[in-house]
Amino acid sequence: MSDINHQTYHARLEQIQRIAQHHSLQITTITPIAYQELGPCPYNNFIYKHELSQPPSSTSFHPPNPYTTSPPDRTTTTYILRMSNPLAMGINPHASRIENELAAMSLARQGLESHRPGLGSLIPRIHTFCSKPTHPDDLPWTLMEYKSGVPLDEFFPSQWDSIKKSTIEQVADILAGLRNCPLPLGITYGGLALSSTDGRIISAEMTTTNGGPWPTYEALLKARLRHELHDADSSPIINGWRSNGNGIRDRLDSLIDKFPSLTFFRTLIPESSSTVT
Repeated sequence: MSDINHQTYHARLEQIQRIAQHHSLQITTITPIAYQELGPCPYNNFIYKHELSQPPSSTSFHPPNPYTTSPPDRTTTTYILRMSNPLAMGINPHASRIENELAAMSLARQGLESHRPGLGSLIPRIHTFCSKPTHPDDLPWTLMEYKSGVPLDEFFPSQWDSIKKSTIEQVADILAGLRNCPLPLGITYGGLALSSTDGRIISAEMTTTNGGPWPTYEALLKARLRHELHDADSSPIINGWRSNGNGIRDRLDSLIDKFPSLTFFRTLIPESSSTVT
């Protein structure tokens, strides 16, 4: 087990204090969520529950834009802060995870709400964010609505059949709503970002695969295979599948070059596939 996640713990707390000061938030309690000091790998995000001594003032956050909202009332004192970890495994360092998340959450909220009014409230509201910190070593972050609950896999197994049926129907509703997400014109395959000129949602590099956006789903899958080989290159054990002169790497490269003409790969490509983000 490693302390890789805890090495910057105090630096993150200092950043939280700067965020609180900038937005005039009177934080009384900071609670890490799903956090252990020792772990086998870096966390994707560092998540903190903030409890305030008083609700944010009307000037605490910037005026709402299409991707953020003001707190719903003047009584809410609990919020969630998510900080992106740049050391997370398998992450494209050139993609903006914060902007991708904001855009995806906005589209998901629209899709759910259009499918069934009120369903969009499942998506936490974003109150403010910073995708490009200027302070050295600060992490990108979002401050969002706190939602209580329990993980579905912990709740579901012990329930009566009638409750399980109702739960499955609710999950089906959510999936149907997500399939209705309205994609803006010009969005292709890959990630999402916010335009620096007018703030609209645009195509961008993918957060979990190097490169993008891509014009076709085939191109995305091919890039994903190359991404996995790149990870293998950095492994001292696998050594990019080049060890012992066994020709495995040459065959893998040839296989990817022939993609998607091979029959096997064509089974991975649906006739009508949705944009992947």
